[in-house]
Amino acid sequence: MWISTDFNRLKQPIVDILENSDPSNNFVALDIDSTVLRVLDNRRLEPEPAGLFVRDVAKQNNLPVVYITARVDSPGAREVTLDELSSVGIDNPAMVVLRPASVRTWEGISHYKADSRSYVESQTNSRCVMNVGDQWTDLLPLRQSEFSPMRRTFEGQHLLFSRTTDTVERWSVKLRED
Repeated sequence: MWISTDFNRLKQPIVDILENSDPSNNFVALDIDSTVLRVLDNRRLEPEPAGLFVRDVAKQNNLPVVYITARVDSPGAREVTLDELSSVGIDNPAMVVLRPASVRTWEGISHYKADSRSYVESQTNSRCVMNVGDQWTDLLPLRQSEFSPMRRTFEGQHLLFSRTTDTVERWSVKLRED
C-alpha cells in the first residue's frame, strides 16, 4: 500500500501496474465527480488532474476505461454527463454507468458501484485491474457504519492499495477528498 498527501508519489506505481496489464482482458474503472472533473460553485467545470493522469496512462496502454458514477440515471442525465466529460477532454468513453434512482444510501451506492464493476467484468470477460475514486463508496462495498471511520483514518491522503479476490489482485486508487 502506498499512502501520500502528494499524488505525484503514487504516479510511478500506477504506471507500473497499468503497463503490466493486458489490455485484452483488463479495464480501468473511474468515478466522475471529484475524480476526473470537479464542478465548481458556479457550475463551471475543471479537470481533476489525478484522475485524468490514471485515465491517460490507461489509454496509453490501450486499456479500456469505464466510468461508474453515483449520478442518478434520469432523463437527460447521460447527455449532460457526456457533455461534461467532453469538456475535460474525455470524448467517446467506452462505457458510462449511471446510478439507478432506487439506490439512495451510501451503503447502497458502494454496493451498486461494486456490482457495476462485476457486471462489466462478466459482460466483457475481463477484470477491473484498477478502480479510482475520491470516496470509499467508489472503491469498496462497505456497511454504513464503516464510512466515517475509514474517512477519518485516511483523511487528506491519497492511497494506492490492492486486495486479492478469487486469487486476482485488484488495485484501487483512493484520491484525497477535499
